[in-house]
Amino acid sequence: MNQDLLRARAAEFAGKLEVRTPQVKVARLPRCWFPDGVWTRALVWQPVVAIGAGYDDLTEAEQEAALAAAVVRADMVRVSMWKYAVAFLLLSVPVFAVELALFEMSVSIVPNLTIVLTLFTVAYLGSMAVWSRRIIHRADAHLATVLGREFLNPLFDLERRARYQRRGLFGAFWSLTTPDETRREQAISYLDNRPVPAAA
Repeated sequence: MNQDLLRARAAEFAGKLEVRTPQVKVARLPRCWFPDGVWTRALVWQPVVAIGAGYDDLTEAEQEAALAAAVVRADMVRVSMWKYAVAFLLLSVPVFAVELALFEMSVSIVPNLTIVLTLFTVAYLGSMAVWSRRIIHRADAHLATVLGREFLNPLFDLERRARYQRRGLFGAFWSLTTPDETRREQAISYLDNRPVPAAA
């Protein structure tokens, strides 16, 4: 796996898809969480596409589709991150209101913190899942429009397979943040009869 080649290919996709080229890094990604070897993560305010060992096990078509999807998603994360931050802050207001109410009711510190941390965790994970699903659907539509509906078939097959290979709580959460592949296919079915663009 050559990091320079991955960066060059990501830049090519970014140019064709008219999005900003993300940072691409070869990283150690646990196969139990990332069987496809690709993770688009936010580092402070800069999205990074991490490529792990599992990427080498993919077919060429799967590699191309996974990298292109990561490039688009990274740009969408960058653009929409401030909206997510605002939404999460708004969701946090009721949590702090509950904490204040419990304090006024003289609830002891342990139950108080347990309730507040539980609500905070639910708000965080729930908002993250909704945000992630929205980005994936929008990325699918953009990829299908620019590169053609058929380009996404290897990606759907890959992510459908990866869903059943993930392990642990993080793997379960990761699957929760990814919409069902069949529904994703249905969401872009309006492009089925569109001419397929020339290959990149």
